[in-house]
Amino acid sequence: DKGAFERDTKLVVANMVQSFSKRLESIMFYGKRDIGVVASITGSGPYVITLTAASWAPALWAGAVGMQIELYNAAGTTIRGATRPDSLARVTAVDLVARQITVTVANATAAAVVATDIVKHAFSGELTQQGALEFHGLEAIMRNTGVLFNISAATYDLWKSTVFSAGSAALTQSKINKALALAVAKGLEEDVMCHVNPLTWENLLQAQDALRMYDSSYKPDLHKSGAKAIEFYGQNGAIKVVPNPFVKESLAFIMPEDVLMRVGSSEVTFKRPSESEEFFRDLENNAGVELRAYADMALFCHAPAKLVLIDSIVNS
Repeated sequence: DKGAFERDTKLVVANMVQSFSKRLESIMFYGKRDIGVVASITGSGPYVITLTAASWAPALWAGAVGMQIELYNAAGTTIRGATRPDSLARVTAVDLVARQITVTVANATAAAVVATDIVKHAFSGELTQQGALEFHGLEAIMRNTGVLFNISAATYDLWKSTVFSAGSAALTQSKINKALALAVAKGLEEDVMCHVNPLTWENLLQAQDALRMYDSSYKPDLHKSGAKAIEFYGQNGAIKVVPNPFVKESLAFIMPEDVLMRVGSSEVTFKRPSESEEFFRDLENNAGVELRAYADMALFCHAPAKLVLIDSIVNS
């Protein structure tokens, strides 16, 4: 009946919104960049690709079975395999512990893949290389040294973000403060959020717990430790560190939230602006209806100099 139809379709709609939102979140971080670097590849169809620890972000791959990807050389300029759609690979299995994805392709295009190659999002309707349908994500904005949003970072130094190396070692509060000092010199004077990988978060939390001192509030019958966030103060003001499963193990994103905005014409919706108010669309060649999710947005930063990217983090 009508009620049963509504209950069933509610689950479909909720799942579509979650899937769509996850893809957008992934692009918010890595649009125009890679979502993984190949450490090794085995098999002959299906292929098992192991990604490097530095490029691994668990949320990018959790529930990714069925997702389409494309494989490129390290520079992101040469696609592995023939032209589309033969170059599209589809994820058939994910091992979050081993950092492995199993993929199938229309032909043996993945055989050309080697270590240091990169994985990118793929959109089945996109016919050009290098993520033409993606907007610039946080990492692309922070690493930009050329023209971005029609302004040249080579000409205007405040259009360039700070990129700080953790020195192939664990991230510490001291390194965060040193990285922020470089941004403070460029005008950063706001409170910031620092998004880190869950493993990086564990290292920072252990360091904070080691510094903890007990006073008269200590109770021997119950021990409490841990935190949802770590907050300390630096030259710029408050620094709030939070774990984020979309962040790669080697990276930390530091930003004042008021310099970032989403621009565009539509949130995630099931109705395109040109269409009527009908929620469902009639199928052209079959007796039935379908749902299509749609969004029109991009990430924009009006003060890249206030953003800080810490890379080369190696978690213990």
